[in-house]
Amino acid sequence: MLKLMKVLYDCGVITGEEVESLDIDMSLVNDLLSKEQLIVKLVKGSQVYFLTDFGEKVYRLNTGKKIFFRCTNKEKMMSLVRFYANLSDEERDTWKSKDVWYTEGYVGAIPDATYLKDGKMYGVYVQTDSTSKELIANVEAFVKERNIANMQYLR
Repeated sequence: MLKLMKVLYDCGVITGEEVESLDIDMSLVNDLLSKEQLIVKLVKGSQVYFLTDFGEKVYRLNTGKKIFFRCTNKEKMMSLVRFYANLSDEERDTWKSKDVWYTEGYVGAIPDATYLKDGKMYGVYVQTDSTSKELIANVEAFVKERNIANMQYLR
């Protein structure tokens, strides 16, 4: 259950494909659906699972974590969770979403998430058709300021 909830906390969604690739028991997903803590939507032919407000409240009460990844672009969230699922467990354990960075006081454009690998910070940003060159330049300023070893730009 913890792995499933961590993915939802870190990325905002999980797809059926990532449930399988991360070896998450589908009965956990079905249990949360039956308890109305999750909802499922079809996005670009994939089943995508989202926490409901009730599901977020239950997670907050059980973990004390409050800063869920937020994004209105479902395809962007799907790209991010696919990337996340390919990281090692150790890398996922160091995942820090943009929302966490903001609550720590950072202001400005930042990567969608950062994580540590071999003691170095890496970043990931999902570009959309509306991503401006100015926004990328601002993200790059964050990369330089934080000495991020490598930035992955996804589509």
